[in-house]
Amino acid sequence: SFTLHYLDPVVPCGDGTPAAIYESPPPPPPSSSSSSGSNSNNNSKNNHVIVINGGGFCEDAKSCEEDKTSRPYRLGSGLFPSSIQGDTVLSQDPLANPTMYNYHKWMVPLCTNDLYLGAGGDELLFHGLRQTGSLHFLGVIDHLLAQINIDNNGTTTTTTTPVDQLVVVGISAGAVGLVNHLEEVRDMARQLQVARLRIILDSGTIGDTAQRSLGLFSTTSNGDSYIDFSRHPLCDIREYPVNPLISTIPCCLSIHCQIRHGLFDVNSNASATSMDESVFLMDSTYDVISLTDKLYNGHLHLDPLAPLRRDSTELFETGEFGGARKAAWREELREQQTTLPVLWAASSCLTHEFLLPSLEFEKILQCDTAKQLLSGTNEFRVCRPDALGYGETTSQDLKVGFWHSTRTWDLATVGNYNIRNLVEGFVDSDIVPYDPPLPNNTAHSSGGQNLLTLVMDECYGPNCIANATTA
Repeated sequence: SFTLHYLDPVVPCGDGTPAAIYESPPPPPPSSSSSSGSNSNNNSKNNHVIVINGGGFCEDAKSCEEDKTSRPYRLGSGLFPSSIQGDTVLSQDPLANPTMYNYHKWMVPLCTNDLYLGAGGDELLFHGLRQTGSLHFLGVIDHLLAQINIDNNGTTTTTTTPVDQLVVVGISAGAVGLVNHLEEVRDMARQLQVARLRIILDSGTIGDTAQRSLGLFSTTSNGDSYIDFSRHPLCDIREYPVNPLISTIPCCLSIHCQIRHGLFDVNSNASATSMDESVFLMDSTYDVISLTDKLYNGHLHLDPLAPLRRDSTELFETGEFGGARKAAWREELREQQTTLPVLWAASSCLTHEFLLPSLEFEKILQCDTAKQLLSGTNEFRVCRPDALGYGETTSQDLKVGFWHSTRTWDLATVGNYNIRNLVEGFVDSDIVPYDPPLPNNTAHSSGGQNLLTLVMDECYGPNCIANATTA
C-alpha cells in the first residue's frame, strides 16, 4: 500500500494545507530458489515510477468558487486518506502490472488546481487561492532527491546509488505540469545517475481550439503575474498563443504546440545528455474534455431530444470532430523537430485519461466526499465498485459524461494494441519493435532525425480523404 507523506520543507496547497506525496517501497527481493520469470531480476534493481496526478484547474472567479464549495479536495490535502492502494502503472500485482509491479512507487496528488504552474504565495492570491503549483512540483523533486538517496537504515547517503530506470507519468493536469517542468525532471535524473528515463504523458492537452478566459495566465493591475514567465515563457499568451485565430489558451497548455517550439529537441538545449531517454504521448481523437469544450461553445450541436444513435447529423458532427483532429495531427507531424524518440499514440476511444493510478484514492474523494458536495450543482458522479462516472448537465438538460476505470487502458486500442500493451512495451524495452507491428496508419516526422512516430486507427470521413494515404 501507499503511505501519505508531507513535503519537507513545507509547500502550501491552494488552501494553505501542506502538499503531500504517496510512497510505496518495492517488495523485498525473492529468494534465489523462488525467483522466476523475465522480470524477477528487476527486484534487485533501483527502479522508480512517479505519477503526477491530475484534477483540472480553476480559471475564473466562478470556477474557483465552485472548487471551494464542491471540490475542496482539489485545493488542499486535508481530505487525503493516509493510505491507498495503487492500480494500473502503480499496481503491485505482477499479473496486473508485470513491468513495474516491483518498482519503488510514488504518486503526487494535485492540491493547487493551477496545473502545477503557479509561482505565487500568500501575498498574491487568485480569487482567494494560493497559486503554488510550480513550487509544489519543484518541492516534489527536492523530496525525491532526498528520499531516493536514503539507505535502508534510514540515513542519508553521501553517494548516490545509480537509478537503473526512472518512469515519470503525468496524467491530464499532471501531464501539463510534467511537460512544463521537463528540464527540471531531466536535471533530477542526471543527479540520480539514471540510466533510462521514460516519460509518459497521458491526455495532457487542454484543447488546441479552446475559447476560455484564463485569468491565471494574465497579470494583475500592479503588473504581477501568477505564473513565472521567465521559467515558463510559453505560458505568456501575449507571446505564444496556441493559435491566435482559433484559441485563447497559451502554448504551454498544448503539448502539440510545445513540440513545435522544440520541446523534445534536446540538441538545442545545453542540458543535453547521453542518458537513454524517450517519450510516450497518449491522446484520444475523441477526447471528452475537448468534445465538451466544443459542445459548450456551440461548435458541436447535440440535441438532447434526439438520441445520438438515431440522429445522423449529430453522429456526423461527432465523427467529423475526430476526423479533423486525426488529419490535423498527421499534417502537424510533418513540421515537428525532435531529437528524442517519441511515440505518439492517438486512440479513437471516447475518453479522457487512460491511466487510473489509484481507484481507491479517487473513490474516497469523488464518492465519499464529492457526491454529497455536488448535490444541487450541474455536476454528477456515478460510483461503481470498479469505476467512476464523471459528468455535467448542460443548460439544455443534456448529460455529458464518461467512465474512468482501471480497465480503460485495456479497452482503449490503437490498431492491434491496447494502451496497456503500448505502455508495457515502452517501459520494458524501446519504442520499437512491436510484434505484431504497429498499425499500417503510421506516420513519421520528415523533419529533424525522424524520431517522432504517430500511430492511430484508420481515419475515415471527409476530413481524412486528403491524408488517408499519406505517410
